[in-house]
Amino acid sequence: MASSERGSVTLEAAIVTPALLLLFLLVVFAGRVTMASQAVDQAAWDAARAVSLARTETAAQADGRGIGEASLANQGVYCDPLDIVIDASALSRPPAAPDLAAVRVEVTCRVDMSDLSGLGVPGSVVFTASADSVADRFRSGP
Repeated sequence: MASSERGSVTLEAAIVTPALLLLFLLVVFAGRVTMASQAVDQAAWDAARAVSLARTETAAQADGRGIGEASLANQGVYCDPLDIVIDASALSRPPAAPDLAAVRVEVTCRVDMSDLSGLGVPGSVVFTASADSVADRFRSGP
């Protein structure tokens, strides 16, 4: 080995290692963002389905909020704050109404990303998802 090549592997490793570590952390960040986004979407759909099956607007509010929170917790996504807005006004219509009535749920979740702050990413990311579900036509009235 020629003396002019001594230490070149060490220098190359010193240059490449931080770049590979940064790339790895960016992949972790992208994965966490994707997972949280999908979890918020799923929570909105789960809550909308629960709301559509409720008999009253009061029950729909409680059911939708509980199911939305449980869905996020089951997927390991913790929001601070979590906001679930439920429009269950369609449930006040008679169950046998000829046209379809839909309920709507909107979930807004701020997920903490501060443990990845060395990447220059924001400390938290806000995800919002909404879902509609047709009110169950065969539910019994209030």
